Amino acid sequence: MTCGKAVEIRGLSVGYDKRPIFHAADLSMGCGEFVGLVGPNGVGKTTLFKVILGLLRPWAGSVEVLGVPMKTPRQINQARRQIGYLPQQNQAGKLPITVYDSVLIGRWGSSFSAFRRPSAADKAAVNDVLQRFGLSPYRHYDWRALSGGLQQRVALARAIVRQPRLILMDEPTTYLDRETQKEIYPIASELNRSSGITFVIISHDQGTLERYASRMMMVTGSKIEEISCRSSPC
Repeated sequence: MTCGKAVEIRGLSVGYDKRPIFHAADLSMGCGEFVGLVGPNGVGKTTLFKVILGLLRPWAGSVEVLGVPMKTPRQINQARRQIGYLPQQNQAGKLPITVYDSVLIGRWGSSFSAFRRPSAADKAAVNDVLQRFGLSPYRHYDWRALSGGLQQRVALARAIVRQPRLILMDEPTTYLDRETQKEIYPIASELNRSSGITFVIISHDQGTLERYASRMMMVTGSKIEEISCRSSPC
């Protein structure tokens, strides 16, 4: 499937209740880019992800994700099936679940569901991703018992296993120690290069993110401004 723009936003105005977050904001990202998104707390970075995911409807403007206008529930679901999302994460939850099953859940909705059991292709995809991320030795471990770095690897594997075309990562290194933080961006960068997946990563660690991102954007004052670009064209 060809892809011109991963995200195309024009004239976006959106907020909560009567409090605006963005006003007439524009954003354009090409497929295969690695985009870093920075800015102070509370300016709308996570809000932007909610708009891209169709979780927050614009007051005005247009939003297209992977060539799909985000207007009707059917269109939103069509786009979401092609998106992997990693929210901010600081705990593994309370329910016991193995690493294997945690990654398998990533196929839910795009392949199997409540009325369709996981197929041989689902299981093969999980095994492939576990091996790729060095998680095969932990496949039967309780996900809650893993270190923060391994939990984040599992979360990224769960996003990757659905074979997305776009991955959104919200502060993926916030709750990790310094050494573990160094692992996440190289993994994402390698996936971007080898698979052509578009990555958009929110982070406060601008200096580290700039070493990997092809474009850096800052959210401030209800606008989105480009601050650096190594892509061609930008």
